[in-house]
Amino acid sequence: MTPSSEIANRYDANAARYDDATRYNRDAARRLVASLPAGRYPRLLDVGCGTGFASEAMIERFRPTSITGVDISREMLERMRSKLAGLPDIALEFHVADVLSMPVPDGAFDCVLASMALHWFASRDLALAAMARAVATGGVLGVVAPGPGHDREYVEVLRTIVPPVPSPVIDIFATAQVFPDPVEDAIAASGLEVLDVWVESRHRRVPPDRYMERITTVGSHVWSTIMGPDESAAMVDRITAAVRHASGPRGFEYTFTKTYAVARRPTG
Repeated sequence: MTPSSEIANRYDANAARYDDATRYNRDAARRLVASLPAGRYPRLLDVGCGTGFASEAMIERFRPTSITGVDISREMLERMRSKLAGLPDIALEFHVADVLSMPVPDGAFDCVLASMALHWFASRDLALAAMARAVATGGVLGVVAPGPGHDREYVEVLRTIVPPVPSPVIDIFATAQVFPDPVEDAIAASGLEVLDVWVESRHRRVPPDRYMERITTVGSHVWSTIMGPDESAAMVDRITAAVRHASGPRGFEYTFTKTYAVARRPTG
């Protein structure tokens, strides 16, 4: 697993292009928020918040009165702060912190969300337990992360490249998969009532360079720890050429699978 400091450094460096490169992550956040039970969630904790996709979706549907964002990337938090700072009647608080060290009180939030972040946490079970502790009585926890077999077409392309790309560049796609059963077990073990856990897949076609923009924006920390900038650039060029070669008239075809989970702290 890449050290959290290197993940933070690379997300800091890529913060300016994150929203455009990962626009489908906004759709995932909206899908997650749309799946929450109807109710009032005035106090929101957004864990691994990035630039605030999940918080924006919560504002659209539930209009929270306070939002606490936690992320290890200071630049991503600054992007989120800039987006939300002008909104009236919403108190904002931000913490540069890991999920296991976030300075938030137990039981203080009506909704805790982690949108496209769980797969980067060193221990998913401990991360889910930490997030669950922050959920108030009657509050909810919502999670979305890459699911089984995500980006499998890209992995197949990587395996064809000669000379081979380093194994961590390929293996990260297996490591980042979040399976529904372990998530459900960890949430249940944390004392929350699991309302739903499910997997959704989307088959997409995008221009190959657009696809590679996402890969390099969210994954550059994978290779920045094992090679220098020149070697990294040469490898990305070789991968981009292979993705272009694998593309058809309608672009590069790939499947992105997401695992979702929604749970609640019982009121009894």
